[in-house]
Amino acid sequence: MVCPSCGSLVGVNDDKCYSCGRANPGLWGFAPFLRQLGADFGFVPLVIGTSVAVYALTVLATLKILGPRGVQMLGPNGQLLDFFGASGSGPVFGSGDWSTLLTASWLHGGILHLIFN
Repeated sequence: MVCPSCGSLVGVNDDKCYSCGRANPGLWGFAPFLRQLGADFGFVPLVIGTSVAVYALTVLATLKILGPRGVQMLGPNGQLLDFFGASGSGPVFGSGDWSTLLTASWLHGGILHLIFN
């Protein structure tokens, strides 16, 4: 395998690169698998895919509960977003639900909001 730092050949189980001294250049044989994930280790596709999936769930739930009139500008209903974990001063300070600070980052108020993010 090739050392990621200097490009010289190293063994998969070598504890260091003999050319540049990088520790564990072969990552115990996992380097080829990690390289397939790309430079971001698949984080960007994970965030985009999860955001689109949660958006689709909120729109489908709005359609099921309120019908076609509930979806305004391809955005889910505000009360339904609260159910899915929307944040704000009410849920955080009023109800003490601090977990909404994490769940709200996956929610989007409309198709334009999703696309521009």
